[in-house]
Amino acid sequence: MKRILLTIFLLAAQSAFVFAQDPFIKNFNTTNGLYTNNVYNAFQDSNGFIWFASRIGAIRYDGINFKLYDRSDGLDGTIVLRIKEDSFGRIWFINYNGSVNYLYNNQIHNTSNTPFLEKLKTGIHYTTFIEENDGD
Repeated sequence: MKRILLTIFLLAAQSAFVFAQDPFIKNFNTTNGLYTNNVYNAFQDSNGFIWFASRIGAIRYDGINFKLYDRSDGLDGTIVLRIKEDSFGRIWFINYNGSVNYLYNNQIHNTSNTPFLEKLKTGIHYTTFIEENDGD
């Protein structure tokens, strides 16, 4: 009986020194560097960058700075609805105007410099896309 009480006491004493982890949550807005407060989608890529799809383009956060990708960088649309990454490391942007672009090797690929993207353009916007197992 003494052994059981001692065990219960030791377990109770040990639990007094165990602390739960505090979740780390950071809110981004225009006061701390985000280009807009209107974000449609957030995505973290395989390199750890956090991407935000917004009405003014795609915004990349590297942990310190924000970078805006918009029409001046080569996007076919201003309003980006969704951002995803494929198995090749390309970052894809689904635009409200029905166009699709991707970033690869620090270059935006659009309908002007990557002709097959013109075939993907629709009159309505995509909501998402998937990649087949064979990498297509």
